[in-house]
Amino acid sequence: MKMKSTHLRYEEDAGAYRTEPTLFVNGKRLPSSLSSRARPNQTLLDFLRVECKLTGSKLGCGEGGCGACTVLVSRLSGKGRVVHVAVNACLFPVLAADGCHVTTIEGIGSFKHDGSTLQSNCDRNGEAKEDYLHPIQRAMIDFHGSQCGYCTPGIIMAL
Repeated sequence: MKMKSTHLRYEEDAGAYRTEPTLFVNGKRLPSSLSSRARPNQTLLDFLRVECKLTGSKLGCGEGGCGACTVLVSRLSGKGRVVHVAVNACLFPVLAADGCHVTTIEGIGSFKHDGSTLQSNCDRNGEAKEDYLHPIQRAMIDFHGSQCGYCTPGIIMAL
């Protein structure tokens, strides 16, 4: 039996392979300088906290039981519908989020939507200009739904 010779022509096939993930966090595509730092042995929580400097999600138990690390991962299904799933970022590999949109606690209440654009809720000093809280965040405040606050971001993301 004669084997067919196959070889890659790198000039033609180079566009078919990616060397870094495509990551979207809180409504923005991460630049390649940041997404290229994702490592195969890194959790989504570690990537968000260390590389993206988004420290709202916390490491509690590290086993997926407490929910302090909960984030929302959105992706397209095979039928073209957007599927939203709350995941424990302490267990979720960052590279499993390739092509997905990740929403953290910082992404749900820190922007004012005025139609087609997003306006930051903070001034140059990082102080809140107005109250643009998500309704769940507002309810947690109004009904004193938090104790120490460590797991509150995870609770809000799970709701």
